Amino acid sequence: MNDLELETMMRQADPATTPVNAGLDAHAESALLRIIGSPRTAAQPRPHRRWVTSAMLLGAFIIAAVLIQTTFPFAQAPTAAAATPPLLEMTPTSETLSDVIRNSETVATRGGSAMGSVRGTKYQGWFLDATVDDQATTAFISPQVTELRWDADRSGRLTVTAGRAYTVADPSKTEVPNAADAPEEGTVLRDEEYAAGSLPVLFPGDLPTDAASLNAVIRSVAPADPDGYDYLDTAKALLNEWTLSGAQQSTIIGTLGQYEGVEVAGRVVDRMGRPGVALRVPSTHNPNFESLVVINDATGQIGAIETIYLGGLPDLDIPAPAVTSYTLWN
Repeated sequence: MNDLELETMMRQADPATTPVNAGLDAHAESALLRIIGSPRTAAQPRPHRRWVTSAMLLGAFIIAAVLIQTTFPFAQAPTAAAATPPLLEMTPTSETLSDVIRNSETVATRGGSAMGSVRGTKYQGWFLDATVDDQATTAFISPQVTELRWDADRSGRLTVTAGRAYTVADPSKTEVPNAADAPEEGTVLRDEEYAAGSLPVLFPGDLPTDAASLNAVIRSVAPADPDGYDYLDTAKALLNEWTLSGAQQSTIIGTLGQYEGVEVAGRVVDRMGRPGVALRVPSTHNPNFESLVVINDATGQIGAIETIYLGGLPDLDIPAPAVTSYTLWN
């Protein structure tokens, strides 16, 4: 069984009411974070897609988290103590949510939208990787670059390479963790080809171009009665499989702005050095987390999505607020 097959199996085995193929919601993510303190090989906070070398172990880890919460609700969880990357620096802006949506649509659809969506994507994922023993916690930020190319018959190729890992204590990235814990930058972590019918993607069919139909596709995969956090999480899964047109990106951004609590967080420069505006997306289902979505000034499209831990989990020894994961699309 490969990583993508495991992910599909996990979604189908979910005993909750979440539909098959729905992404991890804030509750599931909090369960995962609560047990970060297990041995390093057992866990990594994840991007929505778990296309990493430890994906199978992570899948088992999430299943364990579900079992702990449902079968042994009072089980003692190990305390996780880990460093996290710095929060994005926000600059106040007078832009309203309506301004952001309107401006992004203008830029994203500039020159027309004749070009449709394309199967395949490339993105960078950054994950906290913590090794916990009886004496100390060693933590470093470990980036991975994922490239997926696939066809309508669900054949394709997945490549994952290592970025340059660094400790949070040395954000200049001049200090590289022990090679046993962090692969050298450029190392191919995964290079796998999938025969026709073997790539278990969440969105296999051609994507519609009109807003109503595209949202129907997204919501068919999202949890029932999704909030803005759920909708964005599902859209993130879509971005991890497809390169969308400007008009399709505008649909997602415009729809996101309709959810309760979504607001302009400020002007930012993302972790690839690109200026944009950030929207804060709260979770009404779990106040322990929120998302930040960065809309790129140059493209009017989603350039980054970050998951922020807001505190409130007694077994997670991380000063809040803290970044637990982020994904950047090229």
